[in-house]
Amino acid sequence: MNESVEASSSRRLLTGWLVLIALLSVGWITLQTQLTPPAEVPADAPPTEFSAERAFTWVEMLAQAPHPVGTREHHRVRNQLVSELRQMGFDPQIQVAPAVWGFGSFMGGGTMRNVLARLPGQGSGNEAVLLMAHYDTRAMTPGAADDTSGCAVILETLRALRAGGPLERDVIALFTDGEETGLLGARAFAEDHGWMDDVVVALNIEARGNFGPTLAFETSGSSTLMIEALAASVSVPWTSSLAGAVYRMMPNDTDFSIFRDAGVPGVNVAFLDGYRTYHTMLDTPEGLDRRSFQHQGEYILGLARHFGAGAPVAAEGAGQATFFNVWGHRLAIYPVGWALPIFLVALALVVLVFFVLRSSGVLASWRTLFTGSGLALLTVVS
Repeated sequence: MNESVEASSSRRLLTGWLVLIALLSVGWITLQTQLTPPAEVPADAPPTEFSAERAFTWVEMLAQAPHPVGTREHHRVRNQLVSELRQMGFDPQIQVAPAVWGFGSFMGGGTMRNVLARLPGQGSGNEAVLLMAHYDTRAMTPGAADDTSGCAVILETLRALRAGGPLERDVIALFTDGEETGLLGARAFAEDHGWMDDVVVALNIEARGNFGPTLAFETSGSSTLMIEALAASVSVPWTSSLAGAVYRMMPNDTDFSIFRDAGVPGVNVAFLDGYRTYHTMLDTPEGLDRRSFQHQGEYILGLARHFGAGAPVAAEGAGQATFFNVWGHRLAIYPVGWALPIFLVALALVVLVFFVLRSSGVLASWRTLFTGSGLALLTVVS
């Protein structure tokens, strides 16, 4: 009898350990897949692809030194952007707008100079996809990641789009000025430029570090349509509605905020690892991970093609969604109204799994249930 009981207990313990190892293995593989950016695409890739190696030349060219608003280096970077756009066959323009900004008791004023270019589509209307990054930096950083990488992503995206033939919608490239002093260039475009009326979707590129996967951390308009577009057009998407919920509670803004508040649908992307380099002299071209740069480019080129081809940016009944990565690069997307029922089912499954593990002797306390699964369950309801 004792041998039978011991054998049964041993089998339960073995089963428990196998379940735990399987769960940990799945979780580890999923995280490794999600947190590893795609490999850099070489310069000899087909012209319709985004190549980080090709585009990195622009990062090195533009991020040689800090270039805050009004400095000689800022002037050089702006002229370089205009020159590169002309060499690519565009007729760039500079939007000049006065601006006033303040930090506490300090007030300043100056002139913002946005750089713009437009790639015509073949559609009959004036609808346009907006690609946006800022070319100014803080005074203490050359800004290779923040946000020279975004400017280079736009240049390479424009080159790849031209190589692929005309889209249905136009594509507007907006290199904003004065983002670091209060989103001034983005506000000037939204309030005073005639092309703003044509913008139907905005794609903004940012960085808050110098490596790691690119995260689609904010959407505007129908998050259902925006994330479905992401799933359809980006081979390695990484996103979560939880990230958006957390970001909304933070006192941070990007140029995207101007368009979000104006009711323009869109997606805001950034890579976030390597925060110690953010706004420092460490944000150099040498420190920028080209895989993160490649990932950022694949987001923007994929989404630009998707929306540029005429994909809907608004639709009746297309509201807000809960979304997150579930396995590798696959996304779970469902209406917010489904969140509570799915949460309850997920909670029941978690309780079942932990009951099996605890009854087998693998886990000693129910406390593990609440401390180990709480964050994961939050992604289901956010």
